[in-house]
Amino acid sequence: MQHTIAMQTAASVLRKIFPFQQMASLGLENYAGFYLRGFLRRSWINIPLEAQAFQLEARFSMTPAEVFSVEEEINLWARDNRF
Repeated sequence: MQHTIAMQTAASVLRKIFPFQQMASLGLENYAGFYLRGFLRRSWINIPLEAQAFQLEARFSMTPAEVFSVEEEINLWARDNRF
């Protein structure tokens, strides 16, 4: 039970940190532009930046032992124009 709570807490903390890494990787101006465009074209929950953060949180929650680079994931989405 304690392990489950710890993992949920870690995932929740990571979910709060992802936007800061997105801003650092993309630059504040690009981040703001992507966020605003996503909001105007979709709804809040479907903003690509938010979707990516939720996906990364789920990935961590499902396989916490798996090591992956959040920065690389962000750069991959940017390169593939997914924002």
